[in-house]
Amino acid sequence: MAMNVHKTPISDAWILEPKVFEDDRGFFLESYSERTFAEIGITQRFVQDNHSCSKRGVLRGLHYQVEKGQGKLVRVVTGEVLDFFIRKKDECKIAGIADVIIDPGFGFAKTIAHNFQLLKDLSVFKMLGAPLLVGLSRKSSVYKTLGISAEEALNGTTVMNTIALMNGANILRVHDVKEAKEAIKLYEAVSAGSQPD
Repeated sequence: MAMNVHKTPISDAWILEPKVFEDDRGFFLESYSERTFAEIGITQRFVQDNHSCSKRGVLRGLHYQVEKGQGKLVRVVTGEVLDFFIRKKDECKIAGIADVIIDPGFGFAKTIAHNFQLLKDLSVFKMLGAPLLVGLSRKSSVYKTLGISAEEALNGTTVMNTIALMNGANILRVHDVKEAKEAIKLYEAVSAGSQPD
């Protein structure tokens, strides 16, 4: 079976976790399997499998059809990491910790593809209402993708830092401070629409 299936306390709601098959070309996962669905008793015919990505600052909800009901197949890409931070933020609040910074942890127990997806979906973490810290400096996701060494990854790091800023990062953890400050200055100038002095 190409999916791990988990029953939830909600009647007729299942968590279907696709198994990711990865190699040097990228990754593959099965997002829909009629056979797997039938094994857990889902016999409704699915007409579509949609994947949407919201723009920065947008959180979409589910809607339903009143007259003609539909079964919903929802795929969560960054949910596992997001769920972790929701729980930890609640634990911090209970412990009386008010100042929290969110660091999604690029490179820790994730594949290159996972890191890129996390970076792409970074704006989702803004819903937590805490500053976002991103540490992409000379990470293997950068230098392995470019086929270079970590020492040669300054340009790639600057590009990744700029993407992180564009997707909502507030703090960059870096090795190369001067270059990161320049990236931040340019990003802020573009965001503000300002002209150089």
